[in-house]
Amino acid sequence: MYKCISLLLVAGGLSPLFCNAQTQDEASIKAQLRKDIAALTDTAMHGRGYVKGGKDSASAYLQRRFAEIGLKTVARKKTYTQPYSFSVNTFPGKMELIINGTSLTAGKDFIIDAGSPTYMRDNLALKTVDMAKIPNNEAWEKMLENSFKDRNAVYYLKNFDQGQKILDIRKYALAGQLPKGCYIIPEKEKLTWDVAQDNNDAVVFYVKESAMTADSGSVSIHDQAQLLSDVQSENIVGY
Repeated sequence: MYKCISLLLVAGGLSPLFCNAQTQDEASIKAQLRKDIAALTDTAMHGRGYVKGGKDSASAYLQRRFAEIGLKTVARKKTYTQPYSFSVNTFPGKMELIINGTSLTAGKDFIIDAGSPTYMRDNLALKTVDMAKIPNNEAWEKMLENSFKDRNAVYYLKNFDQGQKILDIRKYALAGQLPKGCYIIPEKEKLTWDVAQDNNDAVVFYVKESAMTADSGSVSIHDQAQLLSDVQSENIVGY
């Protein structure tokens, strides 16, 4: 279900291009690299992603820089682009996660799993499931069948990292196993976004553990997902 789709921007990747210019000293090369990195990571690039024209802005910048450096196009093409298309799940509307009256900040306190469908519910009960107490995969399979049936609840998967080790499964793969409903997975590390080409059954939020002030109470969720089936993108290639 998951496929890595990204515009790969490696800061060091431009370095060899400048090294051929003998008139430039090391300081000017480093200065230009910093300028390129700053431009490509600017908020105006919108993450160089497939929303708000971010990938198009990044593509235009790279093509302009390739031309300035003097790179050639490949296979006698007139442009540096290699077009392709893909499907992707997006979240074009408001994203809200409210726990016990406190509205968490998207991107800072939480991110939503990339495969999550639309979910609009208020005042759901927050229920805790201690993943550290799951003894094995067989017990987990039974839980998936029988323990997540309350549609008026959000399940907080406490000690998720320990449960991951017991079950020997990747975080995103486990999210794909969850049945229809809503779940909160605590995160101790940096929140990292992924890409999904389809919808899962479950809505999953990865919430910074420091933002989870309680493991009971009420939760309100407003997320609008839209699956796009033919997003146009392109590789930028030169030599």
